[in-house]
Amino acid sequence: MAIIEGGKGGGRLAAVNQAAAAAGLAAGMLLTDACAILPSLKTGEAAPAEEAKDLKRLAAWCRRYTPWTAPGGSDGIVLDVTGACHLLGGEQPLLGDLIQKLAGLELTARSAMAGTLGAAWALARFGVSNGMIVPEGEEARFIAPLPVKGLRLDESGCALLKRLGLGTIGQLFDLPREALRARLGRATLLRLDQALGNQAEPLSPLQPETIYAAHRNLAEPVTSLDNLLYVAGHLAKDVTAQLEGHGKGARRYTLGFYDTQGGVFEISVSLARPSDKSDHVLRLFREKFTRLEGRFDESLAFDAASLYAARTERLSGQQAALDGGASNSVQEEGMASLLDRLTARLGAEAVTRFDFKESHIPERAVTSVPVSDKTSSHPPRRRQRPLLLLPHAEPVTVLAEVPDYPPHRFTWRRITFRVARAEGPERLSPEWWPDQQGNYNTRDYYRIEDETGRRFWLYRDGLYSQGSAPRWYLHGLFP
Repeated sequence: MAIIEGGKGGGRLAAVNQAAAAAGLAAGMLLTDACAILPSLKTGEAAPAEEAKDLKRLAAWCRRYTPWTAPGGSDGIVLDVTGACHLLGGEQPLLGDLIQKLAGLELTARSAMAGTLGAAWALARFGVSNGMIVPEGEEARFIAPLPVKGLRLDESGCALLKRLGLGTIGQLFDLPREALRARLGRATLLRLDQALGNQAEPLSPLQPETIYAAHRNLAEPVTSLDNLLYVAGHLAKDVTAQLEGHGKGARRYTLGFYDTQGGVFEISVSLARPSDKSDHVLRLFREKFTRLEGRFDESLAFDAASLYAARTERLSGQQAALDGGASNSVQEEGMASLLDRLTARLGAEAVTRFDFKESHIPERAVTSVPVSDKTSSHPPRRRQRPLLLLPHAEPVTVLAEVPDYPPHRFTWRRITFRVARAEGPERLSPEWWPDQQGNYNTRDYYRIEDETGRRFWLYRDGLYSQGSAPRWYLHGLFP
């Protein structure tokens, strides 16, 4: 079996299985040559986009070992296990457990562990043996006999080194650096320094590195929601204890369960206020655990779990009320807890609050955002506005003494109202920036009171000087 991709001169082998490799086939070979060697070869088309999704999914599954995981190119995964090896008894047990679990997923892998990403990358692909662990500070000795392809160079860079007679990484160690930079460019020296640890290498994890996290490897696969909730409770206590020790709380918690089939199931909860209370966090997850119903069967269960805290903030102290009652801060905390529970049960889009927008148009000056969204705009300059705006401004028929004056009476919903008092106009001009949500005319707003004391907010849409007769609308009601 071989996977085929398009290339110069026709289709080429992108990957082969063990049987094809034993017959003499290898990646990069022309399809016509491969078929001549092995007429019974079966082929399939490469799907880079789907393979990238699978690799990202597998990288997420590897978070059972460390929060820092990411795809490493098109065929590898990078794990930063700094400070995580002791959780499984050391470097060798961690690496062995990873390879064993991948084998259980019917995946074969080459692995290596080193103090630098460049050295580990090279040894995993070109090392003499699989599963090599480089002692601290000995990266140069281990990568010296490897081919220059191990420096993560492109094809042109490798071809140039080959023309210069440089076949192994070790041959670059003793050459003058200025001569190397002049002949090979900065890219080759950068990769060499990164592999040796002389140059820092920026790393981008699959998700931002989380300081506050906890992990559990389960002795037996779990298929019960009650058992998973029990594990989540222990993880919540561990993470909130870390936060409490630093005087911080988190606005977002993500609980991940790793199944025996190589998948990851994540649940996230967002909080209206940062919290370090384990009971409150567990209560929110309990609201969302109904999503797991029906997910388990005899062949699918979870054998590890992790909890991550994100969007952490420093918590401020709360002042108790002098009369022994609940202080404002305690009342606010209780309201935030209620909003968190409603959000966990109904969804973030179902529990919202009002926020201000930079707009002169009244119906666009206020919007609704999830209560967990901590960003807030400053309220506009205080103006006399009605408490209630209609969902849509409704047309009214107006009788005015002079066209530019306030109305004498108006008819709304087939009822005629006689005007006793009027204030205005307050002129609102269209916004000067390009409008993507509709066109607006100049509006003149009036505060109207009828003979019975009822108060209305009317506006005249447009100006007589614009050539067409303006129309009148009722936009809101005052209490």
